[in-house]
Amino acid sequence: SLKEQINPHFLFNTLNNIYGQAIEDNSHSTASSILKLSAMLRHVVHDAQYPWVSVNKELIYLENYIQLQRQRLGEGVELTYLTKGKFDESLKIAPLILIPFIENAFKHGINPDQKSFISINIDILENKLSLVVKNKKVNIRLQAHEKSGAGMKITLERLRMLYPKKHELHIDDTADHYLINLKLELHD
Repeated sequence: SLKEQINPHFLFNTLNNIYGQAIEDNSHSTASSILKLSAMLRHVVHDAQYPWVSVNKELIYLENYIQLQRQRLGEGVELTYLTKGKFDESLKIAPLILIPFIENAFKHGINPDQKSFISINIDILENKLSLVVKNKKVNIRLQAHEKSGAGMKITLERLRMLYPKKHELHIDDTADHYLINLKLELHD
């Protein structure tokens, strides 16, 4: 695992040092990106080791990921990210269960030579979470497409194991777009 390969303490200290240097150099966007990346790493290394995490922590992780992607992609991609609902601190979710669907949209929905869009909507109503991710299909390398299948299989298996009869997943895979609609019951 990543945690076993890299000393997290070293990474956090290094990111902190780079952050300090960015502030000193008056590069606030770099400093902000470092903070987001550091928070994501902390979530993966620490929070994601637990079977359940607060929905708030998971949404902050997703927000940081999406903001870093938005910064990387610039104006070339129409990107919308909306969250609605009451994010009660007592509601829990399996860590990193949503990110593969969002990563998939960025991996397969972006091509600098084509107009692209990604739409991500998360709604929480009582103890139910709904994730809808839609992206335009763009021409991608076959090799990248083949690699993604294994990650999605693992995610689908995690859903079956962690949310038996407590989730619904619908995938609409057409010639021009890819849409996933995931509904799952949150733990409290």
